[in-house]
Amino acid sequence: MKQENEEFEEYLAECVVIQPGNNLDSDFRRVSSDLAYWAGQHGKAEERYNFSKITLKKVEAEIMEMATKLPEMGAKPAEWKVKMKAAQDPEVYEAGKEYAEACGEKKRVEGILDAIKAKRDMLIQMGADMRKEREIELRLKKEY
Repeated sequence: MKQENEEFEEYLAECVVIQPGNNLDSDFRRVSSDLAYWAGQHGKAEERYNFSKITLKKVEAEIMEMATKLPEMGAKPAEWKVKMKAAQDPEVYEAGKEYAEACGEKKRVEGILDAIKAKRDMLIQMGADMRKEREIELRLKKEY
């Protein structure tokens, strides 16, 4: 597991960091595939996030529906007690935990996408700067 994490972290660094001394062309060519891959991962994370959100609401609604039947059974608990018990329900806890994890995964993937987009923008700027430098060098060679 540790080796897998290290390999993933290394891969992630390759996605978002411009390697010093590398040919910018290879980094630039890679950006589109990285963006495509992580956009797909973002779609999966978004789907998991939305599904877990729906599941949490469904479980909470089921608990509250059961609570509304309490007066029919002769019990008259205060609303805050019902909400407190519902929050302590294991199904609500699991659904909430899944929601929180999905929320975190979604944010993580969004951050990776933002970093890759920033890398792309930096590569574009670096390429433009290199072209300007070459133009200046050519002008200097012509003048001297």
